[in-house]
Amino acid sequence: MPEPTLPALAPPSPPPPSTASPASEASDIHPSLPPDTTSPSYRKALKRHLATFQPASSPSLSAFRDAEKRFKCRFPPPREEVSGALDLALLDAGRGEEVREGWWVGSPGVDEGRVREVRLQEGEGGRKGYLVPSVPGLVILPAFLLPREQRQLVRCCLQEAAKSPNETNLDTHYLVPPDGLWAAAQERPGEEIKPRAAVLHAPETGDDDGEKGRRTLIANPPASATSVANLLTPKVSAASSPNLSPALPAQLLPKLRWANIGASYHWTSKSYDLSRAVPAIPCEIADVCKRAVRAVPWGEVYIPSAGAAAGQAPGWESWTEDYTPDAGIVNFYGLADTLMAHIDHSEVDCSRPLVSLSLGHACVFLLGGATRETAPLPILLRSGDALIMSGPCRRWYHGVPRVLEGSLPRSLWDRLEGEDAREWAPFGRYLARARINVNVRQVFPPGMKVERLSAVAPEDVS
Repeated sequence: MPEPTLPALAPPSPPPPSTASPASEASDIHPSLPPDTTSPSYRKALKRHLATFQPASSPSLSAFRDAEKRFKCRFPPPREEVSGALDLALLDAGRGEEVREGWWVGSPGVDEGRVREVRLQEGEGGRKGYLVPSVPGLVILPAFLLPREQRQLVRCCLQEAAKSPNETNLDTHYLVPPDGLWAAAQERPGEEIKPRAAVLHAPETGDDDGEKGRRTLIANPPASATSVANLLTPKVSAASSPNLSPALPAQLLPKLRWANIGASYHWTSKSYDLSRAVPAIPCEIADVCKRAVRAVPWGEVYIPSAGAAAGQAPGWESWTEDYTPDAGIVNFYGLADTLMAHIDHSEVDCSRPLVSLSLGHACVFLLGGATRETAPLPILLRSGDALIMSGPCRRWYHGVPRVLEGSLPRSLWDRLEGEDAREWAPFGRYLARARINVNVRQVFPPGMKVERLSAVAPEDVS
């Protein structure tokens, strides 16, 4: 087989550290670079890939799965596919440098009629949001978070969200200290964390989701008011792995995949476990998500100026007043991590807004339809973007097939606007190879409180 022609996709040279932070601190952070397909190492890796690559034996992939595979491709990098993704940063002249340095560039979507602009409510500085007419209930708020707000949320996710009483994927397998993995890594870096099974001397019973937080697909029926008793039934914990060795905090940080906040989400059964106490969602996260919902002119989302109803979402008129997030998940992605196509239908009220915040590296977000056969819309989400799913699209398939290497904005590693570079350095080093996603939702409609239900026995629910 002749050697394939390689596209010239050499990345730009890495920018020098900004003078906004001390060079000694900035130079200690080395963000990921975009792929360099002209390098000898890439060509060597490509040859190894082609020598072992086996084409799919069946062309019967669903439309969503086909899109996932194209964006996950490493040889060559899917720059052409990404160029067709909706990239609303291109409509903001203030983000031009961020886009150029990030290498990956999508499409603004305005000329093609894929988006419709709306002005956010007063108090948001005249900022804009965007609706996607083909996806009823979807609202995108580009650059909703200022750089300093992004840094504040990064701290919150690592220091507050990923510690007791909130559960993480590592708690199943390790005796993570109560003050959390991040505190252990910064304050006691040489202190090993023991495996849970080794200390308990016996494996626990239950289904094993694995140390890496693998998420199996389970076809649960959508939650409803009549299924509350199931949510109040205690769920069996996943089994601890019996074959793990003690590990240093720095060795476990890259294995941190998720942290529950608010009502406990049981990954094995893909449902909430309200038999457990419900911790408060960190106020920094809850406040931002409520602000995002209040910023949206929902009358333009569900009663467009053209007069036709854009889908249905009972109660949207009161969301700006009564939206109260009570559950959420913080996802921690490495550069090679993905999130498979899935539908969120564990909430009793599945039309109320789900708010998703992006921090760190950019990603490709796919939003399909009610089945995997619907070709998904690719959206390029950058750090600081907020995305809200509400109404009909809440029960549509979505996923993240690609974290985009080389896309960490400089405001998260060396342009710190006067902040203490030394204090930020550990967070910048973490983000150099990571993306954080915060997604928050409201499990029950107004009048049904998670805190009250968690104190009720299942047999008391009729």
